[in-house]
Amino acid sequence: EGSMGSYSARVGIEIPGQYAKLSCCSASPLRPDLHAKLLSFSSDVTVLHRPSHLSRRLCMLGSDGRAYHWVVQCPLVPHATRRDERMAQLHIVVNDVLAHAVQARRRHVSVA
Repeated sequence: EGSMGSYSARVGIEIPGQYAKLSCCSASPLRPDLHAKLLSFSSDVTVLHRPSHLSRRLCMLGSDGRAYHWVVQCPLVPHATRRDERMAQLHIVVNDVLAHAVQARRRHVSVA
């Protein structure tokens, strides 16, 4: 009996995206031990055809019993995926900053 079995039982792969819910300005500590862990992938994959890329919709089953759906892009133009990811991350951060600004909150300002 090796230590790998007990190690993999204690440390799992987290479902991606759970840190995005946290505020960039929040003082609360991160608690990865409370995050859902990946149990398996669904065998069903949906292929979506778009003008600039092909996308595949995957489903991950989490340790909390929920199904987590993710779209994986395969760009026809190189490096488009990285740019899209960075823009999405920028939108999350800007919206979080705007949510903490009193005037922006009163005017319901956000980045679409």
